[in-house]
Amino acid sequence: MGCGFVPEARVYAPHITLARRKGSGRSPDFERLQKGVRNQPSLKLASFSAKEFLLYQTFTGPAGARYEVRERFPLM
Repeated sequence: MGCGFVPEARVYAPHITLARRKGSGRSPDFERLQKGVRNQPSLKLASFSAKEFLLYQTFTGPAGARYEVRERFPLM
């Protein structure tokens, strides 16, 4: 049964995007972020409880990325 999407030929690689940069050139801000993250021996983040998980679809274009929520999944 089809769901309206054309299957991709590439292998599925699920991931979570934490940061994205625009373009492929060197970026001093991005390099500074990378260096700062690498220099954190033990990064401690605040804890939180998630009530739902959202599945987004990304549409990339010359003006940047646009994100649309495709589905919401409540967490119990």
